Amino acid sequence: MKTREEIIKILRSGKFTIYFHDNDPGAWAIYDTFVDDSEIEDWDEFNKAHMLYEGTGYGEVGYAPEVVVLLVEALGGKCESV
Repeated sequence: MKTREEIIKILRSGKFTIYFHDNDPGAWAIYDTFVDDSEIEDWDEFNKAHMLYEGTGYGEVGYAPEVVVLLVEALGGKCESV
């Protein structure tokens, strides 16, 4: 997995996908490429090659999931939650 700084750099580049998994509510992953489900034959291999980071649930900043906090930071904003 990449460091936080490496992930922020990729998010700033605009070439990424944030993928939310409906079979595991709250689970998400950040990929270093655009994801098209119809083109992926082997998710395990795809994850090994392209997944940068994954997480689940809430809690980095209040109720905000870590993926939201990372994206806000990459865009130069500030994330708060109540």
